[in-house]
Amino acid sequence: MAAGEMGRDPYRCSDGEPLFVDYKDNGLQIDLRRFSSAVPMTLTAPAQGLQYVGKTATATFKGSQLTVVEGEGGTRTCEWEGTR
Repeated sequence: MAAGEMGRDPYRCSDGEPLFVDYKDNGLQIDLRRFSSAVPMTLTAPAQGLQYVGKTATATFKGSQLTVVEGEGGTRTCEWEGTR
């Protein structure tokens, strides 16, 4: 992925809600959106494969699963909905 190039993956979370993940900066930044036109929550990682951290949340990828911990410990587990 070129610097600044964006890709988007759809996820479905354990609470039934969708989550859209936009990848930026060669995968070192992600924007999380609850719906496609929502204001994003931006998280960054120091290197690919490490935990993403933002002001009010963290995100960790493991295979097709994304775990997001927000605020006071509210955790959402989301599964990738794309096709491989």
